Amino acid sequence: MEVHIRNLKYEELDAASELSSFAFQMDLNPAVLSSRRLGQQANLDQVWGAFDEEERLLAKLHLLPFHIRIGGRLIPMGGIAGVATWPEYRRQGLVAGLLRHSLERMRSEGITISMLHPFSFAFYRRYGWETFVEYKRYTLDMKQVPKRSLDTAMKIRRIPGKQRAWQLMDEVYRTFSMQYNGMLDRTEEWWISRVISDDLQLYVVENTEKDMAEGYMMYRVKDKKMHIEELIYVSEKARQALWNLIGNHDSMARELTLQAPADDDLTYVLDDPRIGQEIVPYFMARIVEVKGFIEAYPFARGEEIAFSLHVTDQHAPWNDGGFHIRIDEDGRASVNKLDVLEQAEGRQSIACSIQHLTAWLLGYTSDERLLRKECISGDSETIARFSNRLTGLTTYFPDFF
Repeated sequence: MEVHIRNLKYEELDAASELSSFAFQMDLNPAVLSSRRLGQQANLDQVWGAFDEEERLLAKLHLLPFHIRIGGRLIPMGGIAGVATWPEYRRQGLVAGLLRHSLERMRSEGITISMLHPFSFAFYRRYGWETFVEYKRYTLDMKQVPKRSLDTAMKIRRIPGKQRAWQLMDEVYRTFSMQYNGMLDRTEEWWISRVISDDLQLYVVENTEKDMAEGYMMYRVKDKKMHIEELIYVSEKARQALWNLIGNHDSMARELTLQAPADDDLTYVLDDPRIGQEIVPYFMARIVEVKGFIEAYPFARGEEIAFSLHVTDQHAPWNDGGFHIRIDEDGRASVNKLDVLEQAEGRQSIACSIQHLTAWLLGYTSDERLLRKECISGDSETIARFSNRLTGLTTYFPDFF
């Protein structure tokens, strides 16, 4: 069977929706199908399909353009979503072909890192993606919610409309996202269509002394359960104000659930810290182009270093091999691909796979852990000096695509 990959045409969008409906077990009524068709029509260049010689759609994926923050710096990111194959064509390399095509496409467009939500972590590891973020899922009895007095400078406001709410929340979100690696740079469209659903209650906490928003919360209450979709704050006073608001729902709900970054310390401030906690592996990431990503990376200031980096990448030949890397005192990096002879010269070096390099640079794992698990090798002093120039931030990703 001959297979070729191309963008979908408008008249093929229903076939793509039918495949998605089957693969993801979604019941799409005519109104939903029509809405999806309109949305996809404007972004046909983002939908890629694998077709046979009779132009039948066998498999597909969506390649979505985003920006994420790494060390506070915005970097283009390609999101992989909607990957689906009809069952009779599975295990024939169609998704592998689509993923390799996506890597080539992203590289040609200057996108140096990619992210996806996996149906199987093991499957996507084969193609160079690696876990880069996990989050904490909390479950509390409402009686365990901390009781704190509200600071007089903090004002809690319910915001009834999406248009006003997203602007206030985005102000807080952007400040909060500077503390982590991997968070999306949310656009107005993303806030309104993908973050704020119509059944959510929206509250913002403002510091009246500073005349600025310092926290927000999106949540719903149903069947005596309070579920918080997002709880974001940039000051301790705002955190206390939001938990004060949560506590005021004790007559409506018996149980509270929410998610938080992996480094969240809620149990430290609880009178009774024996609550339900689950660590949930979430999204995966992959460096698309080593040279471009490292040159865009916001390294910390420090003593200039130079070394060779040897990367194993079976699915992106432009990454597979050695690189000479120099990072100056201001954190600017220059990267040059080495030829075979240069790679054999034995200068100060580090060697690892594209998966482990991604997790390391994003802050999901550390050089100590990688060395302990024998996932990297090389000169120990060079590894330590390089690791000290990384952002030092952990990862968080509260979105979905």
